[in-house]
Amino acid sequence: MAASLLPAVVVLSRAFVALAVACASLPALADTLPPRDDAARDPSLVSFRQSLRASISRKDIREVAAAAAPDIVLGFDGDQGRSVFKDFLTGDDDYWAELRRAAAQGGVFQDDGSFCQPYWTCVDLGDVDPFETVIVLKDKVVARDQPKDNAKVVGTFSYDILTANDLGESWVEVRLPAGGTGFLHTDDVGSPVGYRLSFEKRGGAWAIASFVAGD
Repeated sequence: MAASLLPAVVVLSRAFVALAVACASLPALADTLPPRDDAARDPSLVSFRQSLRASISRKDIREVAAAAAPDIVLGFDGDQGRSVFKDFLTGDDDYWAELRRAAAQGGVFQDDGSFCQPYWTCVDLGDVDPFETVIVLKDKVVARDQPKDNAKVVGTFSYDILTANDLGESWVEVRLPAGGTGFLHTDDVGSPVGYRLSFEKRGGAWAIASFVAGD
């Protein structure tokens, strides 16, 4: 290489290094997870789910429990069975609220033929910590700089996958893709480890196979 070209090569090399460092320091753009519901692939599932939703809306313990498999799984600590399910449903408004929310959402079929919903609890989100992740469930949801409805808007999100710093009862603090943090209403987001329903065909008929939260 001619000696006269060396200074230019050095300058270009330094420029590429600087560019690489600058790109590495940029905040990562958020991925998205649009709403999804594959239930229409099986009309019998659609019918079962509609009936279940109606029973849940009436808080009919007998009907909801009858829709469950005899060995329904209700946690990772051994809780299972219809009788336990009935106990959980008796007088627990928060449990009903979680069940109602899970049943109202769309879902996806699993490799074993079961059906899981809400959809955001049932798909592979890649290399993220599910306990520190939330999915925006609606279009054009605003983030605010404080957990107040009249606080300054610092971002707008549509079905984004975001990192959560803190999960409160009414607000969740998330990291903004452009830097900093913002607050979203908890009703506008879902957690990958939140309550989820699994339906399976037992004897040719759909049944609730599990209703669990966590991982």
